[in-house]
Amino acid sequence: DSIRAFKKAFPIGDEKVCLVIKSMDGDKYPKEFASLKSEAEVDSRIILIDKIFCFDELLGLIKACDSFISLHRSEGIGLCLAQSMLLGKPVIATNYSGNTDFTLPDNACLVDYKLIQVKRGEYPLGEDQLWAQPDVAHAANYMCKLVKDSRYRDTIAKAGQVYIRTYHNSQAVGKIY
Repeated sequence: DSIRAFKKAFPIGDEKVCLVIKSMDGDKYPKEFASLKSEAEVDSRIILIDKIFCFDELLGLIKACDSFISLHRSEGIGLCLAQSMLLGKPVIATNYSGNTDFTLPDNACLVDYKLIQVKRGEYPLGEDQLWAQPDVAHAANYMCKLVKDSRYRDTIAKAGQVYIRTYHNSQAVGKIY
């Protein structure tokens, strides 16, 4: 969905933008990875990295990027989203699942979704479960807005950083426990 949103947001190909897709264990899912790879190869602005990163490498990648996108169907904690926000990066995320504890309308770009049935074989023990299908056009609109509107981008990024620093620091979390 991130690739489709990127292509919808920046169809011309001359915009100074790039999409980095970070994955791991592509060799364990050859059919799915081949599909992802073929979709990415169509556009030279899309970089696919399939590698296990140590913590410092992952933080380095996040720091090198201008924003973080998570068009997920379901998200546990959303640690990379929170880390990106802490680093002052604006985030675009599906407005569904665990990340909604800290991604709010005033500190993140929350993407609409439809709940859909998890198909047999798509996810372990996923039968009779629902997950989110992110709205690609809505995500594309946010991508464009972050690129074109520096005031909005900076406001969202700062609000996210302040929120994570204030409500998800060691002291704040410790008080809850």
